[in-house]
Amino acid sequence: MAFARKTIVSASRDRTIKIWHQLEGGHLEVKHNLVYHDGAVLALCKIDENEFLSGGADGLLNRINISGELVATIQAHNEWIWDIARSCWLQVEICILPVKTVLQKF
Repeated sequence: MAFARKTIVSASRDRTIKIWHQLEGGHLEVKHNLVYHDGAVLALCKIDENEFLSGGADGLLNRINISGELVATIQAHNEWIWDIARSCWLQVEICILPVKTVLQKF
């Protein structure tokens, strides 16, 4: 997932989220190596140029800023979160969880 400021965010089954920065010449370096999930990180969704959401096998939905700080977390599901989709007219949709539930908790 790409951000302005030459920043890329990746997720992995090893429970990590990495925030990468592109150096001169196109090389990438890891700025932050984050572990905010107890299982595989399966989904990422960009909210804006400063924040994104992560969802994982632990059912957690995390809101994280581009500096790597955990802003908020909720137990959104009892099972895996496979995908997160952003809506143009509302903040965020998560799998089949109603949007209003998520917005009230974030």
